[in-house]
Amino acid sequence: MRATVASMKQLSGLDATFLYMETPKQFGHVSSLSIFEKPDDPNYDPFTAWRAQIDARLHTLEPMRRKLRDVPLRLDHPFWIDDADFDLDFHVRQTAIPPPGSDQQLSELVSRIIGRPLDRARPLWETYVIEGLPDNRFAILTKVHHATIDGASGAELLTMMLDESPEGDDVPPPATEWKPERPPTDPEVLLRATASLLRKPGRAIVLTSRTVRQFGQSTRNPVLVAAANQVRGSLRGPIGSLLNAGRERTPETDIKGPLPSFSAPRTPFNDSITPHRRFAYRSTSLQAVKDIKNAVGILDSALGMTAEMPEQAASMQGMMRRATHRLGILVQALVDVDLLQRDAMPLRLADTGWNAIATTVVEGALGIAATKDVTLAPAGDLAARLACDAVMVQRMVGALLEYAIANAPAKSAVDVEGVRLEGGRFRIRIVHRGRPIGSVTLDKLFTTLPLRFCRLAAIRHGALLRAVSPALDDGSGLAFELELP
Repeated sequence: MRATVASMKQLSGLDATFLYMETPKQFGHVSSLSIFEKPDDPNYDPFTAWRAQIDARLHTLEPMRRKLRDVPLRLDHPFWIDDADFDLDFHVRQTAIPPPGSDQQLSELVSRIIGRPLDRARPLWETYVIEGLPDNRFAILTKVHHATIDGASGAELLTMMLDESPEGDDVPPPATEWKPERPPTDPEVLLRATASLLRKPGRAIVLTSRTVRQFGQSTRNPVLVAAANQVRGSLRGPIGSLLNAGRERTPETDIKGPLPSFSAPRTPFNDSITPHRRFAYRSTSLQAVKDIKNAVGILDSALGMTAEMPEQAASMQGMMRRATHRLGILVQALVDVDLLQRDAMPLRLADTGWNAIATTVVEGALGIAATKDVTLAPAGDLAARLACDAVMVQRMVGALLEYAIANAPAKSAVDVEGVRLEGGRFRIRIVHRGRPIGSVTLDKLFTTLPLRFCRLAAIRHGALLRAVSPALDDGSGLAFELELP
């Protein structure tokens, strides 16, 4: 069977980035360790069984038999091609730890294996059957490159390699015998890359910026996205239209802000990366974890189990609590946005004092404000009475306030003011003194969580919600204005 250039599959810019970012100290593979109990059969051989398990499923696991093919002169991203010399025994390996087979011995072995890069001349995966564990157990360690599969696909891939029941699964054999296609020659690969560039001339110019943009979006890095947009933005006008013919254009935003720090935050988990890796694990019953959680709380128990020393756990508590709090807000906003869009969230109007809402919101935000030394204080007509859904308004004001604090300069103030307007409406105004926001970003501000919840909740409440920037006479700041009926 002759290979055709069309049979090659090119890596996306994001997948190729996981190859480009590799260094002698930083690897692109992900690893997983699973520990199993042997069956009662005295003749059971874990290595033979695991190899047969994978061999029977290779026709359903396409990534397992494909390898990289670079484009000559690196004119484009690499391609995936069939490995004509695929050798299952190279990828499925057997090893053991000496008696007594302790957890520490297994951890040391795993550390050495995951500290070695994968061979790019072969399909980017390895799996090890590790014997010598006590209590009639064995382990399976798997290494797969992130360019081959992402985290979710990796978990799905491992599931496909396992049986759903102890009796085993009936795996249908392949319809035809697998025969690798002939490896493409350099001219064929160049022809494929050149054809792509001829169809889309702008690709040759913006290839790097596209990859940077995809990586910036996946890592939520606005600076990378803005840098890529700047390169893409230079291809405007008639020349840009010609160069970008046939290529889908995505709208750019005017992301602005200071450059981020290129140094890692000072935490016990950050240190200089070396070529060596350390692996450690512990096992306990699920009921024991639940008992600890019920006694001391989820965060404290997790830190106590993961930190090597008590002072490390203590130093991480503030950061972990903020991250957990933020995640909870986002998840709740996601659920509530769905309810509001389906008109399934009830509106419970009641007579409520502005002072109670403002005080509760400010007290809830003091911890976040303290990390930036930002001062908060409710002001205005604190004695005002509102006919509103107090819980909904409190959540709207809380989300707006947290956004203001996050974008406020350190050691500044954020105003939280409520005043009664002519005609009876009540306006809540939250102002920070940071950089102003551009018009494009301002228009899209309420499309992101949890500000999207705020806009939908305001509509549900019959209120008006807008963002104004600049908000101060000196040309700085952002103001959220929420007018309740």
